[in-house]
Amino acid sequence: QAKLKWDTKKTHVLFPSHPNRPEKNYKLFKDSLDLLKEFNFQKHSLVDVKHEDVPLYMNASHIVVLTSIWEGSPNVIKEVLACNRPIVSTDVGDVSDNFNGIEGCLICSNDPMDVAKKIKEGLKFDKTNAREKITHLSSDNIARQLIRVYQSVTES
Repeated sequence: QAKLKWDTKKTHVLFPSHPNRPEKNYKLFKDSLDLLKEFNFQKHSLVDVKHEDVPLYMNASHIVVLTSIWEGSPNVIKEVLACNRPIVSTDVGDVSDNFNGIEGCLICSNDPMDVAKKIKEGLKFDKTNAREKITHLSSDNIARQLIRVYQSVTES
């Protein structure tokens, strides 16, 4: 937070995308935070942020909230998991599989009340143990899986 010159008296919430992308559903994010009046939130998003600075934003945030309408396998979720940060996300792509068994990583519906409830719950966690739970997503492991697929195709 100091590197980003963020106010340490506020609760920092990261929307990990550009708010203008309609599939990311920024309105749901904003509406949910508006329901949590007891928190002194400062909202952040990844607008004009260099890719190499994204982990800094994730680690400086108290929680990351992804409210997408659709996704495939969102890399941003894997990046947040690797940073051991609490996350709230809609059930898109493979997010629920990646959250399986990780406390502080919560699936929400598209209802602002539910998102707000999950944000409040997620904020109880300072950090998660996600990195140790996602070793199957390492580059080396993914490369080995791809090699096996290519070998099985060429051997047929």
